Amino acid sequence: MTAIKIDSKVSAAVEAALEDRADELFDGLGGHWTAVIEVRTVERTQPAPDEEGKDRAVKVRIVGLELAGDDLEDERLRRQRADMKRRRTSGGTLDSVAS
Repeated sequence: MTAIKIDSKVSAAVEAALEDRADELFDGLGGHWTAVIEVRTVERTQPAPDEEGKDRAVKVRIVGLELAGDDLEDERLRRQRADMKRRRTSGGTLDSVAS
């Protein structure tokens, strides 16, 4: 199994996209925002053959991000995310035949 790690560094583009919403994010502690993100792999770790019990790992960095701007956009992104999940998980089901 490969473990996923998220790099805490953010690109300048991600920082710029969040700057406009910083006060809203601060004031909405515990809130939820829907976003479209782009990730890039930045590191991988493969244990040596004699290191039993250790998993491979890949680290990803968020390099692009846009937050939904209003309730309509938020709902549209949530529906699209649900569609993407359905397609990803439907292999071998009736849904996969219809897709």
